[in-house]
Amino acid sequence: MIALDIKAGKLFIGKMNFADLPYNYIITVHNDKGDKFSDTNLTGIKYQVVDKNETIVTGKFINCALALKQIFRRVNERVEETISLKNIGTQQVFIDGIELGFVTNITNRPEWRLCAIPFRVQLDGSVHGLYNGIVKRG
Repeated sequence: MIALDIKAGKLFIGKMNFADLPYNYIITVHNDKGDKFSDTNLTGIKYQVVDKNETIVTGKFINCALALKQIFRRVNERVEETISLKNIGTQQVFIDGIELGFVTNITNRPEWRLCAIPFRVQLDGSVHGLYNGIVKRG
């Protein structure tokens, strides 16, 4: 069973608290003059709970002049996320980086396996992944 509380940034999968910190919103853009802009949070956040399986989040990246619409859906035992960005400024911008996602503190989770996505399986067929306890020990 998946339980999602997007306002608190919480995502539970069964009894496990998968995400326990606020959802991460970071975006960086530049315009055709080369000026760079970035936002490290979403402002004017509004939440619309459509039903128990769907929540819509809207807000603005003020410095980047972008509006965000994000739809979270529980589909079977998965969370599906749709992200839309709209230019609300007067000039064209080019996206340099987007960092959106659930966040968790892995300090006390040595049993978690960390995998580089999408590079978990390498071209030679080898599988990469480290358990958090190994990473903590160095």
